[in-house]
Amino acid sequence: MADTDYDLGVPKLNITELNVQERLDRPRENASFLEKDTRTNMHYAMLNGGPAAYVFNYIICISGALPQAACFAELSSIIPIAGAQYYWTFHLAPPRTKRFLTWIQGWSTWLGYISILASSVNVGAVTIEATVQLNSPGYVNGGWHTTVLVLALLSFYLAVNIWFFRIVPWSELACGLANIIFFLVTIVALWVLSPRNPPDFLLRRISLGGWENEFLAWNIGLLTQVWQFVGLESVVHMGEETKNVRRSAPISMFWSMVVSGVMGFIAVITYTICMPKIDDMMTSSNPFLYLLLTSTGSRALTTFLGAGLILLNLGCNMSVFSSASRLTWAWARDGGLPMYFSLVDGKYRVPIRSVLLTWVLCALLALLNIGSGTYIALGAINSLSSLASYFSYSIILCVTLHTRLTTQGTADE
Repeated sequence: MADTDYDLGVPKLNITELNVQERLDRPRENASFLEKDTRTNMHYAMLNGGPAAYVFNYIICISGALPQAACFAELSSIIPIAGAQYYWTFHLAPPRTKRFLTWIQGWSTWLGYISILASSVNVGAVTIEATVQLNSPGYVNGGWHTTVLVLALLSFYLAVNIWFFRIVPWSELACGLANIIFFLVTIVALWVLSPRNPPDFLLRRISLGGWENEFLAWNIGLLTQVWQFVGLESVVHMGEETKNVRRSAPISMFWSMVVSGVMGFIAVITYTICMPKIDDMMTSSNPFLYLLLTSTGSRALTTFLGAGLILLNLGCNMSVFSSASRLTWAWARDGGLPMYFSLVDGKYRVPIRSVLLTWVLCALLALLNIGSGTYIALGAINSLSSLASYFSYSIILCVTLHTRLTTQGTADE
């Protein structure tokens, strides 16, 4: 990140200079390097576009996510604050439009994060159900079962964020290490035990989603890959509780995206090469676990890797819940939500009301599972999170580009 006193024509501001009262504990030194998992969310990509869409859409997405991460990393080194996008927009947007753009930005960022959390917890619940069904074929997944699991997971995150928040950084570190271990075990197991598809299988295009237009089906499948990269700036939403945030947040944000991008690409290629018949995989309750079971032939190994996936999702979502609740607190503190939710508890030094509001909103979204298929509700929530998040990204990226093109640098040479 830039070492100059100014960047983009905007001074590097301290939290105290932003009229923000520091009321939260600062137990965090660095954010973790967590991979957005390609394993649990391949359903729509394979359904709409097939292997070609799964592989090449990932390349398209990571090619766009890396420059986004670099831009957000630079901005987080200038203004490292929980409000992130809407604060950046307010300081960089033209005077005549800054209030309107900040208002739009704040709501889209906040709604995006609530739906990101809801969709991530949904993925965890679906993975738990699939692992149970793997060992108990009579179990019926989906519907209210998924809703109950989501509520249980949300309640766990709620308790951790109120009473045991200091374990969150350690859980992030543990999940980062476990992610690498399970990644290596999965990749090695598939390459050693699984039959191989021919190389031209990577170019095969399939449309099983009922769309007659192949281009439209391809873009529907793109939603799966796009969703994996939402929330790439989540570390900065914890900026007011992170030590040395001006350095740790940009480093974590950018390099976690690089590491995750490389690991994700290796995973996508491996899963595609080792993939069973697509028609059979799409009729299973969880395509990834079906891939593991048919490739390795071992129910025990598949259960072990499924359990590992559940634990990784548990730790990752703990951090997402923290980021979403702190963004809720910041948006209330700055007037976007009622000030009632901006109160920080004096004993625990945690915004308990914002944490509770985050729980309630995600619980309401979980009700979509009742009366609908597993992937119908999940797809709807994923689409909502992607739309809101990337709309917020487009606003700040356009504002930053405008500032770069219209503002003369004032940094000392």
